[in-house]
Amino acid sequence: MPDHLCSDSAIAKLNNAIFRAQYLIKIYAFSQETRSEVLSAELSREIDVQDLQWLIRRFEMADFSALPTVEVRSRLSLSGAWSRYLPELNVIYLAGDFVESAPQEKLVTVLLQEIIGALR
Repeated sequence: MPDHLCSDSAIAKLNNAIFRAQYLIKIYAFSQETRSEVLSAELSREIDVQDLQWLIRRFEMADFSALPTVEVRSRLSLSGAWSRYLPELNVIYLAGDFVESAPQEKLVTVLLQEIIGALR
């Protein structure tokens, strides 16, 4: 992750968002029942709960090492997008200015949406 694209606090925020996204996938994958209202309370309403439940079911008893890596790039290199998944490299790219300014919840939501898109 290029240091010049984000401040130290933004990098820490991104690392926390990555951890939180992975934690949510793992904790719900290993629970007996994933309830929609619990997921909705944890996340922004912008993510489709059914998509998230699909992702969690996919990882029940599975190896989480298949999750894409995450890197920061300039928004220009992402054609103006907040995020982009590059399947050839299995990498999710996030725009540096988005990482700097987005609330933690939004970062987690975008990461989960990209992970779902990458694995579909």
